[in-house]
Amino acid sequence: MPVININFIGPWRILLGARTVTVDLDSIDKARDYVETNFGPVFEKKIKSIGIGKKQSIWDNSNILLNGTNIKLLNKITFKEGDKLDLLPKKREVYMKFTFLLFILYLKLKKAAKKDPEFQEYIKKEKTKVLIKTADGKRGRMFIFDNGNFSSVPGGDQRGFDVAMVWKDADTAFKVMASEDLNESSEAAYDGRVVFEGDANQALWFTGATTFIMGKKK
Repeated sequence: MPVININFIGPWRILLGARTVTVDLDSIDKARDYVETNFGPVFEKKIKSIGIGKKQSIWDNSNILLNGTNIKLLNKITFKEGDKLDLLPKKREVYMKFTFLLFILYLKLKKAAKKDPEFQEYIKKEKTKVLIKTADGKRGRMFIFDNGNFSSVPGGDQRGFDVAMVWKDADTAFKVMASEDLNESSEAAYDGRVVFEGDANQALWFTGATTFIMGKKK
């Protein structure tokens, strides 16, 4: 039976906690079974923690490449010794990408609240709830600051926020928030791709909070 390498690319490495596994497999069906059996429970637990309740398949949410070629373009798939099977998250899974981005933002703010003295000083007298969500309410996350304490709750249907940043859609939100261009957010607000509900001053304060984790606070 040939030994092949299964490579998890991009966000899969963070979500699944793995980069490459070397296994003995002789068919693509067995490769799928191996991935879902060994990493499916990890994936399911992770996506629940970031606010995605619907069960997802790693395989179905991936573009699968065998030695650089999409398996959909191959008439017959036969493994040989040393083959490389790459799993890349599908770009069309925009809701998942946006939700994952918000989860990473939460982790970074949580870390700063515990370990960064300057950030702790910045938030110690602030009591506010900031919701970032899509206009349809399907995806989002609440960021809660309570006089030095920080927490977060997943879900775009959260109530009781002080300010909400409402994005036109998940794709727009992901592209702008993940961009390194600081003007992207301003332009998105100007042309209506993101609108604010509630206290705009709290939105500015939250933007200031995020600069600590992005290394842009002077």
